[in-house]
Amino acid sequence: LNELNELNFIVSDETVREASETVDEGKVIRTTPAKDDIVAAGTTITIYVSSGVEQVDVPSVVSLFYDQAELTIRNQGLIPVPEFRIVPFGDPQVGLVIEQTPGSFTKVPKGSEVIIVVGEAGEPPTTTTTTTTSTTTTTTIPTSAPPP
Repeated sequence: LNELNELNFIVSDETVREASETVDEGKVIRTTPAKDDIVAAGTTITIYVSSGVEQVDVPSVVSLFYDQAELTIRNQGLIPVPEFRIVPFGDPQVGLVIEQTPGSFTKVPKGSEVIIVVGEAGEPPTTTTTTTTSTTTTTTIPTSAPPP
């Protein structure tokens, strides 16, 4: 700033903050007019300072189907990371997001990962059939037998 003032430029009272993925927070990104522009003494210079990587809200994806959740997260500039949890066979949570980290509406840097836990069907219950067979034998004994 001192150097600009010494060259008879006017530094704007308003420093503009803008997100940058390449310039660290608090560092100058650019000026208007640009650094190499030829301008007259007394020109007002606006300084743009990095606010760091753009922050975005983590969307709420719990109860969405996996493919919807993945698309919603990607549309926010974030990276979905699926994990699967076995739920009982026939459970209504099969294929749905049942947890997410970080939680909904948390501010995170654009490009961050969002872990989504998706319900995966467990094994169907097994059915065992037991058949019992019984045999009855009947023997008839004559009441009177002829002598030998």
